[in-house]
Amino acid sequence: MAASCPRRRRSALSLVELLIVLAILSILLALGLAAVPLMRQSAKRTQCANNLHQLGMAFQMYQLNSQGRLPVAARLPSVTPEQPSIAQALAKYTEGPDIFRCPCDTKYYPSEGVSYEYPGEFRSDVTLEQLRAQGRSSARIWLLHDFDPVHGQPFARGSRNFLYADGHVSP
Repeated sequence: MAASCPRRRRSALSLVELLIVLAILSILLALGLAAVPLMRQSAKRTQCANNLHQLGMAFQMYQLNSQGRLPVAARLPSVTPEQPSIAQALAKYTEGPDIFRCPCDTKYYPSEGVSYEYPGEFRSDVTLEQLRAQGRSSARIWLLHDFDPVHGQPFARGSRNFLYADGHVSP
């Protein structure tokens, strides 16, 4: 019998194996890069919701100092310049003007100084108790929301963030 020579074990990748690994890595990289804009948009929506939550706390502090009344402020400062903006009305209860800016708003904040709409029914001297007496729940009374649907397609869920009188924020 002839002596067999020991087989050497290969430790290197073949060209085909290397190409397959590179193809898999490039597909994973492409999928990851496609998700980056979605993650950025989600982060901006979350920052906007956080701003509104903090503004909800500013509303509560304002009400404590004004016998439960809501601020009298303009819906859009340029339309009713005789009324203060909501940013001016709540200024001493916030840490600065940036809280009134939605990161997705490029239209209103530069000209108005605020990204959030304040509804017409609060532009007169009113309390939440008066609104509740009309049968409205604090969880259904919205105090602020984005002027435009900047977080998605118009009329789609999540296209705007809303701050409600009970302090919660939802899209």
